[in-house]
Amino acid sequence: MYVNCDLAFTVPENQATEAVKRILETLSAKLLLGARGDSLNIRASDEKTVEITISALKGKCSFEDVLERINEYMELITFALKNGFGVFDLTSSFLYPDGEFQNYTLC
Repeated sequence: MYVNCDLAFTVPENQATEAVKRILETLSAKLLLGARGDSLNIRASDEKTVEITISALKGKCSFEDVLERINEYMELITFALKNGFGVFDLTSSFLYPDGEFQNYTLC
């Protein structure tokens, strides 16, 4: 089972593609996403919006362990955006287990 985390960030106008690049560079330098069975889908949906889905494999570990991994990814993503642009907004964030329709809003 996977636990998914959907995020959307706004960055300065015309910087979404650069934001995707910075996030991917930061994550590739700091983590081995596939080593844990986790995956990341990221795209610039328009000129100032970056959409990210983190899919973390639960496997035999506890739900809390999965949340810690998702939190680690989120910290690295916000680090990349903060260092790259200084100003960005998290516009939406949802957490949900694979195959379930109940979303949980992250604060």
